[in-house]
Amino acid sequence: MSVAVDGNIGIVKFNRPKHANALNAQVMPEMLKALSWALDEPQVKVVVFTGEGRFYTAGLDLLDVAPEGPVIPDEGVEVLR
Repeated sequence: MSVAVDGNIGIVKFNRPKHANALNAQVMPEMLKALSWALDEPQVKVVVFTGEGRFYTAGLDLLDVAPEGPVIPDEGVEVLR
């Protein structure tokens, strides 16, 4: 994840393009840290979230949060990739 300022715009960019920028246990705390950064920057008036690559974000990474392994069977994962 990267953060930048362009004028009064804070830009937060997800950087997991191979996983469609899906949110996982590593990204979520980084996202909260980025929001905290934006709140502390006096020149930032708005925050734009964007993503590296083709997708902004696919949402929650189900493969990462399933307590007993993948929620989607392996053959389903290959279709999604």
